[in-house]
Amino acid sequence: MKKFLNIFILFFSILIISSCGVKEKSKLTSADFKKEMEKREFSVIEGNTLTDNKDLKLLYVASEKSNHYSVEFYEFKDAEAAGTFYNTNTDNLRKYEDKARDYNKEEKSNFSRYEISLKDKYKVISRIDNTVLLVNVDSDYDDEASDLVKELGY
Repeated sequence: MKKFLNIFILFFSILIISSCGVKEKSKLTSADFKKEMEKREFSVIEGNTLTDNKDLKLLYVASEKSNHYSVEFYEFKDAEAAGTFYNTNTDNLRKYEDKARDYNKEEKSNFSRYEISLKDKYKVISRIDNTVLLVNVDSDYDDEASDLVKELGY
């Protein structure tokens, strides 16, 4: 009986430990982002001239065909630079939490995501490794933008 109990405890411990493992998310490459957005008929431009961030390798701005909203994709030199950019932008969004309809934050090993729904805006910033996806749309398009972010894996 004692041997059975020890085996049961060992098996149960392994099950608990394996279920607590954090699964990492896979990032898009800049080329993958551009290809995916063009496939969805977004207009994609390189926007590196829009910022002077020395840690930025590449910025793409993808605009929806009717210009209702755009999605920004940032690729940084490393995850630390992406994390700094993410934290700065998240801190700016947190200022609006008291006026928000809803907000949510999620953190995993290589992934951070913050979204906020305001009266007239929906904003998402999501980081995977050294990439960041940024969405800022009118609330009329929040479902469409949210679905797109999920489909892109961010």
